[in-house]
Amino acid sequence: MTASFVSGPRRLYGHRGARGRTPENTVLAFAAALEDGANALELDVQRTKDGVVVVFHDDDGARMAGVPARVADSTYAELTRWDLGRGFTLPPGEPAPPSLGGDPTRPFAGRGLAPPRLLDVLRAFPGIPINVDLKTRDPALVDAVVRLVDDERATHRVLLTSFFDDVIARVQATGTTAATGLGPRAIAALRLLPAFAARRVLQPHVARGRSRVQIPPRTSLLRLDGADVVARCHDLGFAVDYWVIDDAAQGRLLLDRGADGLMSDHPGRLASLFPR
Repeated sequence: MTASFVSGPRRLYGHRGARGRTPENTVLAFAAALEDGANALELDVQRTKDGVVVVFHDDDGARMAGVPARVADSTYAELTRWDLGRGFTLPPGEPAPPSLGGDPTRPFAGRGLAPPRLLDVLRAFPGIPINVDLKTRDPALVDAVVRLVDDERATHRVLLTSFFDDVIARVQATGTTAATGLGPRAIAALRLLPAFAARRVLQPHVARGRSRVQIPPRTSLLRLDGADVVARCHDLGFAVDYWVIDDAAQGRLLLDRGADGLMSDHPGRLASLFPR
């Protein structure tokens, strides 16, 4: 399978994998998302004390593994001993996997689920589009991720995103051919400025021709789910993805308004909206 973030079908992303039914940001969660009908994956990356790019969302392991240590202050060897199944509790109504015993509310505890390396995920899922969210502003993280994606010849199927505009700018300054997301200032300009002004502010992204807009349906101040927002993105040459969408009716509405992708903790609930 070949993939591209510049073109291709509408994307159904497993948000941190199928995190609604498996421990997030694990190889197991990513495999489950694809089994549930996702055709792309979304994950988070950070850099360990010894320079390894690992897939993990939080600053520390308290929520997922009961370990208060920060990722940035831990070695990769230390992270391999974290038990990510410990922090995952099955939501109400979600059946426990029949093959697992132990505590039925925490069926993945003690199963050896530790944070994977980004390298592991790229190699485990060849050909699958992967949205990589850089969680820190560490310049060394940017350089390590770009180098890794390039070395693995995965630039055609990787989208590099961040909630920090300066991180996106640094990614683009490396000259990578990987697609990029837009940071929050760029998204605000797209939504709030007149079209001519927005085009000028967003010119670096427009000229690059390899960016996607990824937004929630609304923020505390703005509604972002209107057909006019999608049309503005398309007029500027950007595909637009919405997060986090777990309701099929909401997903159908967004797709009807022209959305190019949806991110979901429960991709199986939306799979019927994405013909294979």
